[in-house]
Amino acid sequence: MSGKPKIVITDYDYGDVSIETAILEAAGAEVIALQAKNQEDLFEAARDCFGMMNQYARIGAETIAYMQRCKVIARYGVGVDIVDVDAATEKGILVTNVRDYCTEEVADHAISLWLTLARKLPFYDKATKSGIWKWQSGAPIHRIRGCLMGIVSFGTIGQAIADRARAFGVEIIVYDPFISPAVVQEYGRRLVDKATLLKESDYLIMQAPMNDDTRHFLSYDEFAQMKTNAIVVNTGRGPTIDNKALYKALTENQIAAAGLDDSEEEPAKRATWSPDDNPIFTLPNVIVTPHAAYYSEESIQMARETAADEVASVLLGKKPKYPLNTAALAASQKSESKMLKVYNDFERDAALLEKFDKAINYLSAAAIFADVQYRTGVMDSGIKPAFRAKVCGQALTVQLSKGDLVDPLKALEMGQAGDIIVVDAGGDLNTSVCGGLMGGLAMNRGIRAMIVDGAGRDTDELEEINWPIWTRAITPRGTHTMFSQRKEEISINVPIQCGSTLVNPGDFIVADLMGVVVIPLNKAEELVELAIEQGEREIATREWVQQGKTIEDLLAEFGRI
Repeated sequence: MSGKPKIVITDYDYGDVSIETAILEAAGAEVIALQAKNQEDLFEAARDCFGMMNQYARIGAETIAYMQRCKVIARYGVGVDIVDVDAATEKGILVTNVRDYCTEEVADHAISLWLTLARKLPFYDKATKSGIWKWQSGAPIHRIRGCLMGIVSFGTIGQAIADRARAFGVEIIVYDPFISPAVVQEYGRRLVDKATLLKESDYLIMQAPMNDDTRHFLSYDEFAQMKTNAIVVNTGRGPTIDNKALYKALTENQIAAAGLDDSEEEPAKRATWSPDDNPIFTLPNVIVTPHAAYYSEESIQMARETAADEVASVLLGKKPKYPLNTAALAASQKSESKMLKVYNDFERDAALLEKFDKAINYLSAAAIFADVQYRTGVMDSGIKPAFRAKVCGQALTVQLSKGDLVDPLKALEMGQAGDIIVVDAGGDLNTSVCGGLMGGLAMNRGIRAMIVDGAGRDTDELEEINWPIWTRAITPRGTHTMFSQRKEEISINVPIQCGSTLVNPGDFIVADLMGVVVIPLNKAEELVELAIEQGEREIATREWVQQGKTIEDLLAEFGRI
C-alpha cells in the first residue's frame, strides 16, 4: 500500500480513468479503478477508502456500512438515487454530484427523438432501403405547428427543451409539483395537473428524476387517458415509464410512438443484459438509445473533471462546488433526544506531531505551511489570534449552530494532549464559545488551543495562562451565556466548515499571527517534511544576510541547502 488516501472509482465506461487519475494524484491520492456491477464487489475496497466515485454502480447502505475512513462519495452525473444519501449522512460522509454539464446535449437529444418520431423518419428510411419510394410509407403524419407539448419536470433541462420546441410553433404545458407557477409563467408556459397533462398532450416529454414518486409515472392508467396520436419521449430515467404498460399501449394503439433514452431495466447497471428481456425492442414505432442523451465529447470530459475535482477539493480541505447533503449533515449532527452525538474519533500521531512541533519553531510557520501546500486550506482572515501565539496540533472538531448554548465540557471530555479544538459556531459573534474557565480546563488536559468560527471571551485570562485562541470576535466580560441554558446538542469529531475551509477530525492545524492553516491528515507527512526543509532554508538565508553575503553568494549556495 502507498499510504496515500485511496479513491475508489466503482465503475466506468469511458475507456480509462486518466482524467480522474491526473486530478486526484495531483491532490495526493491513489486511484483504484473497479468495474463493479453489484455492491458485494465494493465491500473490501470500501473499508479504507477516503472517497468513492460511481457512474452506474450502486453505493447503498450495505457498502457504506463497511466504510471506516470515507469522507466523500462523488456521483458522476446529476441523479443520486444509486447512492444511499441518508446512510452516507448518518456516517458523516459528504455526497456530491455533477450539475449542468449536459443540459444542451439532453435537450438536443429530446428534440431529436421527438422530430424523428413525429416525421416518421425510421419508416421512410426502412422503406427507401427496401426499394419503396413513396411518401405514403410514413403516413399518417400530422403538422407539428399548433400541437401541444407537455413537459414533465421543468428544471434546467426541461426549460431548455421548451426553448427549442417553441421554434416549431408548439404550445407548451408543464407538469412539475415542485416548481412555482410564477417560474412557469415567466417562461410563458402553463402549469397543469397530471390529468390535464395526459389528456391534452400531443407530445409528452419526460425529464423526471428517479424517486419513489416518479417510478412508473406513466403506466396502464396513464396511457389509457392519452390521445391515440400521442408521442412519448423519455430522456429522464428509464423506470419512470412502466415498459410493460408502454408495450400494451403501443400494440393496442392507445398511443402512436415512443422514444426512449433508456429502457426500464437500465441495461448499463446490469451485469448481463439482452434486448430479448424487454419486448419493447421489437416494436417498429419505438426508438431506444443507450442512455446517450447526455453524451458529447465535451460533456463527458466535463463530468469526469468535475466529479474528480469534487473529491480533490475534499482531499485538499476545500469546499466542494456541488455538495448535496451539507444541510442534512448539519441537521443529523443535532440530537433529537438532546444527547451528545459523536460520529467519529481519530488516531493521534505522536511521531508526526513531533515533526510539526519542530516545524513551528521557524518564523512564519503558518506562512510556510500555506506555501508548501500552495495556499490551500487557509482559513479566512476574519479568524484571528486574540494575542501573539504560535501553535500546532491535531483538530478535535466541534459542530454547533448559530445561537447554540452548549456545555463545552462535553468537548473537553474527548480531548487529548496535542489536540486543538476547532469549533464551527456558524460565525455567531454574540455567544462566546470559550473563556478563561474552559481555557484552564483544556490546558490541564494538554489541549493546546482553540480556533472558533465565532466569538470568545476572557482573553486577558487566557493570555495569562498562555492558552491561545483564534476567533472572529471577543465578547465583553460578564455572564457566560453558554452556562445559562445547557443543551447537549453538539457533535464532536465530524467534518466541519470554518469560514471557507473544510476541517476533518485529525487534520493538522498550524496557527500563528499570520493566520490558521489546515493540513489534511493524508498530506501531513509530506507537507511537514517540506515545511521543515523550507524553514531550514529560511534560517540559513537569514544567517547569510547577517554575515553580509550578497545575492550572488546566496544563489551560489542555494543548491546545497
